[in-house]
Formats: sequence, structure tokens, C-alpha cells
Amino acid sequence: MSEKEKWAEQITKKVITSKEASKGLKNVFETADDDDYLYSLFGTCENIEQMNKVINDIECDDAASEAEEIIKRGLYDAAAMLMDDDLREEIHCGFAPCSDFEFLTEYIIRHKLRFGEDFVI
Repeated sequence: MSEKEKWAEQITKKVITSKEASKGLKNVFETADDDDYLYSLFGTCENIEQMNKVINDIECDDAASEAEEIIKRGLYDAAAMLMDDDLREEIHCGFAPCSDFEFLTEYIIRHKLRFGEDFVI
């Protein structure tokens, strides 16, 4: 087992059982299947509080506003067709059932985390 794999295994257990970890942080660790991805986001964090800050910086009101605008314009189906299949399925399996708004907001956040860019229609 590599150092990153050991790190990911230890930190995942810590985050998922922590009362301090935000829901968004727990979701990232519960659905992530790439140790390098987790390490790139959180490898320099010294504690859960710093990890929450990373997520909070990404999970801003922009994602909710963007999701609201997409739904308001009737573009939810178009957005779903443009989503990454693997990421959409991860969210569906781990986050649903939820409203279209909650799903789309979660997708926008995770898309930014995974691909380092905004989800654009």
C-alpha cells in the first residue's frame, strides 16, 4: 500500500466519523475513489477544520445560485445531458433521493472539485 493510500484510508475513517466534518466534506470522502484526487485537495490540511474550509470555499452560494438559474430557465434536462456520466452516477448513488435543485447544486460543486473548472451549459 502506497503512502497516499495509507493516508487516504486513515483520513477517510477520521472524516466520516467526525462530528466536526461538514456534510459536503463527508460526501467527498464517501464517494471519492481516487486517492490522488483526495490528496490533491486535502494533503496539506492539518485538521478537519482546514478540510471544511477547502470545501466551504468551493461550496459557495454560487453553486446554489447557478443551479437555481438553470432550473428557472428550464434547462435541467440539458444540464443532465452535459454532465459527466461517472460523476452524475456517483451523486445519484450516494446523494439521492433529493430534489433536482439539491442534485444539481451537488453536481456543480463536485464538478468543480473533480475537474477544477465550473460546470457550464
